[in-house]
Amino acid sequence: MKKRTKTNLKIAGATSMCLFALTSLFTGTIAWFSSNQSVSGSGMSVTVDPGSQLQILSCYAVRYDGNYGAIAIDVSSGNENITMSEYDYIFTDRNVNTPLFIRMEISGFDSTKDLTVNIPCSGSYKNGNVVEPYLSNVVSAKFMRGIKVNGTVVPDANTWTGNNQTTAPVINSYNGMLAHAADDTGTPFVNGNSKVDSVTLTLNAAHIFDQNYIFTKQDANQNNINYVVAFVVLDYHVTNNVNLVTSYLDSYEGQGIDHSLSFTSDIQRMMLRNEGGNE
Repeated sequence: MKKRTKTNLKIAGATSMCLFALTSLFTGTIAWFSSNQSVSGSGMSVTVDPGSQLQILSCYAVRYDGNYGAIAIDVSSGNENITMSEYDYIFTDRNVNTPLFIRMEISGFDSTKDLTVNIPCSGSYKNGNVVEPYLSNVVSAKFMRGIKVNGTVVPDANTWTGNNQTTAPVINSYNGMLAHAADDTGTPFVNGNSKVDSVTLTLNAAHIFDQNYIFTKQDANQNNINYVVAFVVLDYHVTNNVNLVTSYLDSYEGQGIDHSLSFTSDIQRMMLRNEGGNE
């Protein structure tokens, strides 16, 4: 195969897989459970540990849209189809906006215990030498709090309601999350030739429940509720030493297999827990 043909296949593979990578992540009817303990949908759910008093007051997917800029989609409103911004294999400087943020306002916490999120995946990595087309094979996850403004990490006090918004608070949150997330390379599901079937990420109690990061709002009965803002980041895992997108594409070279495939969105559930710490 000529070098140019190989390059063209790489470009085609990178583009098509990323256009569809997260199509099914939040697809379907998404509804609050009666206990207000879970946000779920076809192929994806964000839940809390059954033994926990945690509550998810709001949950948004925040991402960059090429037509509209930063948008926030209320994943409790249902019937949403969310895609991750495509990875540009050639002009890699365009990939700054690829992260998908799942932004949660969380209440009912015990401030002496850590806040953790467990993110399972398929656990399937290679078939022979070929990397299988699962989303978890090219992304990493981060669990963070705070946004970065003018080089300083500060609490994310931006609030909004509704869906598909491009308002100033959404833009401020998105830009701040993007800047902060750039500080951390994230935890990949794949490490070398090994893969885990889940990752558990922790925000230390003293870190997430710092008084500056605890906000208050009123519920429907005018009762004050304390909450913190945390976000999970899913992004293509590309560091100075590791590029999982390249590993995926390179594994198909010389195999005679069409690898211009969409990924299966196998990251289907996130479990929040409030445990550990200084009990």
